[in-house]
Amino acid sequence: ASGEYIIKPACRRLGVSHVIASKVDAHTGKVLGANCNREQKVVRMKEAGYDINEIEEFYSDSYHDQPLADLAGKAFLVKGEKLVPWKGK
Repeated sequence: ASGEYIIKPACRRLGVSHVIASKVDAHTGKVLGANCNREQKVVRMKEAGYDINEIEEFYSDSYHDQPLADLAGKAFLVKGEKLVPWKGK
């Protein structure tokens, strides 16, 4: 659910061309529209044209991403330097 104004600069430096993030006013911190978290991440991926039925592996640092983990063949929780199998996967 990070704001675009935070994520986009890092993605540009890394060569990532498409970003899905929350639209947030960088000056006020006000979320503009639906916050991109939980089920909204699935909605945004569909709107962007991604085939969510083709997620082979999924990695996240938060169980709040359960809706995306549920769509993946394999899912892992990132804990520091470790990958832990997602609960229920």
